[in-house]
Amino acid sequence: MPKRYQILKKQFDVSSDSMKIKMHVLMNSEVKNYLESQERLFISSLLKNLENDHQIKEKEIKHFQEIYNKYRKYFS
Repeated sequence: MPKRYQILKKQFDVSSDSMKIKMHVLMNSEVKNYLESQERLFISSLLKNLENDHQIKEKEIKHFQEIYNKYRKYFS
């Protein structure tokens, strides 16, 4: 029996089926909220990484453009 369930059972001290269902729903909603928050964190982290990758690529492109501009006469 999960610790959260034991705590709730002690708080309410009821052993009816409806109470068990309510506790189960409560625990499921907590799990759902936790998973949704983890999903949001994961998505925001992915977006941040994509943004960083994009910035790095822009810097690399700028760097090679500068090199090309500096030595353009040798490339033509």
